Amino acid sequence: LDSLAKSVLKNLSKRIDDESTQQQICNFLNRADSAQLRSYASMAGMDLPAGAADRIASVATKVTPGGIKKGVKWSKRAIKAATVMRKTAKVIGKYRHLIVLAAILGWIKSAVLRPIKISKKAAAKAAAAAAKAAVETAKAAATSAAAGGVVAASASVGSIDAAAAAMRGASDASATEATTAVADADAE
Repeated sequence: LDSLAKSVLKNLSKRIDDESTQQQICNFLNRADSAQLRSYASMAGMDLPAGAADRIASVATKVTPGGIKKGVKWSKRAIKAATVMRKTAKVIGKYRHLIVLAAILGWIKSAVLRPIKISKKAAAKAAAAAAKAAVETAKAAATSAAAGGVVAASASVGSIDAAAAAMRGASDASATEATTAVADADAE
């Protein structure tokens, strides 16, 4: 039954595209009057009021072949759009779980890789706090290194690496030499 309906609609579509068919339809509709429409309705078993028949007749007399052509063109576009939407909905329904998974993964990726915006003022405060912490660490390292027999390094930025090596327990000669060299450089 479905193939029969498709076949009928396809043949009707081909016929309605023909300009001679459009002209015949236009001539038939332009000649229609309310009495003729009421007789057609009574043959179909419907009771059509006179006012409704007059309105239908006034619309039918305004039909042109160009209007029919335009209506056919827009009807084909609407049918094509409905077909595409139906197929799209079918694919979305079939792969719904994968689409949701891809959306979640994309959201997670954007959340993880999103850069954190820090104002210049906050960045300057963070840098100052980090520098202060580094100086405190260097002072603590220098005092613990001095207690361990290593030459104490000053708390300058250049001595942080030597102090960190001393903190790690590098009591060999190379760490001692590095600490001594940094202390000499700071003294100059």
